[in-house]
Amino acid sequence: MKKRGSCLFLLVFFVILLASFANAETSPEINKTQAYEWLYEQMNSSSWNENVDEIALSILALGSGDYNLSDGIDKLRDLEYGGSNWGNIKDTSLATLALNNVGEDMEDETEWLKTQYVMAFTGGNWLIQVDTAHDGECTLNHDQTGITHDFSILEGKLTTTLCEESNWIDFERCISLVGINEDIEISCELGGTYSPSLIFQSSDEYYLFDQGKNMDLENGCFLTDQGSCSCEYSGYAAWVLDKLGEETYVNPYLKFKCSQNIARNSFLYMLLDSSDTGPYSIWLKGAQWPDGSWGVDEESAGEEEYTALAILALKQKASSNSANIRDASKWLATKQMEDGSWNGNIRDTAFILYVLYGKDYVPYIGDGDGNYCGDGYMDDEEDCEYDSHCNITGGEICTDSCECVLASETNETGNPQDPDADPCGDGFCDRLGGESCDSCRMDCLEYCSDDDDYDYDDDDDDDDDDYKECIDDEDCGEGERCNKASNKCEEKSSWLKWLVAVLAVLLGVAIIYYVYMRYFKDKLSGKKSGGKQPPKSSPFPFKQTKQRVPIRRPPVSNEYANRRDSKIEKELEESLKKARDVLKK
Repeated sequence: MKKRGSCLFLLVFFVILLASFANAETSPEINKTQAYEWLYEQMNSSSWNENVDEIALSILALGSGDYNLSDGIDKLRDLEYGGSNWGNIKDTSLATLALNNVGEDMEDETEWLKTQYVMAFTGGNWLIQVDTAHDGECTLNHDQTGITHDFSILEGKLTTTLCEESNWIDFERCISLVGINEDIEISCELGGTYSPSLIFQSSDEYYLFDQGKNMDLENGCFLTDQGSCSCEYSGYAAWVLDKLGEETYVNPYLKFKCSQNIARNSFLYMLLDSSDTGPYSIWLKGAQWPDGSWGVDEESAGEEEYTALAILALKQKASSNSANIRDASKWLATKQMEDGSWNGNIRDTAFILYVLYGKDYVPYIGDGDGNYCGDGYMDDEEDCEYDSHCNITGGEICTDSCECVLASETNETGNPQDPDADPCGDGFCDRLGGESCDSCRMDCLEYCSDDDDYDYDDDDDDDDDDYKECIDDEDCGEGERCNKASNKCEEKSSWLKWLVAVLAVLLGVAIIYYVYMRYFKDKLSGKKSGGKQPPKSSPFPFKQTKQRVPIRRPPVSNEYANRRDSKIEKELEESLKKARDVLKK
């Protein structure tokens, strides 16, 4: 009985252990190839349909693969109004970005978007305040009008020739009417420190727009088709304009007028938050559900669009947010359908593929004076001049030959630099030049952990031959996986290796147990008690006892044998009878 219990326990333990390793090795992964093929087939079979946002997102997604997009580009152009827009702000923003990514000239469309700003904050007062405990003279410079205005500060009151003495200056009443964007500079000659502030007052509500000697008054938003400011349209339009290198003026509107939700914080992270410890980054990571997804509330947790949008934002600082991105990608993998799509929906599938694998087009800049790599201009044969021209969030860097390549596929990680400049502090981690987290942490911070140096090599030498940077498993080679803790490619662990290791451990434990029970247990127990111990039956299932008692079994009943014996006895009796008769005669 004990033997059966021990075997059963070992069997259950082994099955559970093997299942845990199997689950670790078979975590869900996105079938990227199937998703791309499904999307391309859907768009081709429908002649790229009539939906601007679906066409634009599909071009953005498929642009990173080897697909013929000419029909989609032509259809998008056919749907354009007047060569400048696609009817509404969101469609125009996505279409502009999509066509820009395939190298189309989008200057007219970009200018149209810039003309669509409207004033977000109206019906209130714009106030300039100077926080100081000192008296003196100040000057206000307004770039848009060229006005220079002097004012005095005495006991905390601001005195001007245009307005009465007050704790602040009413900008619209005393200086100029407010537009979509105003640049204001305050310089003071005081006996100590001072801090200017720009405030918008509406009834009893006050909004702090900016602080510092140089302040930006940004007062823009984008309208829906119904004519009201839209958080969604403003976010998408500002995101696209920012990617195209244009100024955006919707940040205060998003901050003060839009609900605290995933879309609002994702756009603000992309537009404002360059730090992984900023308020929008912290909010997004805190709003992620345990399964890796995002949703507006508990009931709608696990929404593909919100999850993809949050990933898009966190990829701005992918090395610091890799764990969140990894968990979200795994959740998306569990939601991918058998045909490769998400929800059987073109919009969702295209947006997810673009967010996870998309690549943005690097526009042609022009000829440099020397027409060579490193002159600050992207020339005809160049992909880039700086890392910022490449898809950084996708793991690409700009090499010394001005090509955008994956960092995991090359050891040429230096960036073209001014030979007379100090390499440390230029904003680029020149690893071939010897920069690392120890030697130049300020440049290489994104490759460093919080408390120690980033290990670029698997060996101890100074070269970078083994370095492979990654964000997900797609960045690594065959037989490798991405270690999310260090963002390094490493060899995949085979389940067969784990199986052999587990069996070896179990065999070793069994041998040790047998040796102990066979040779050491009685001796050790006798030594502890100080004398001989009475013999005990061994708990080990196949240990023999010293005395063996023969087992007595009842005779076997055999009907044939019984009949044969009766016949012999009968013949013997007859023979004896005949013999007696002969003797009598």
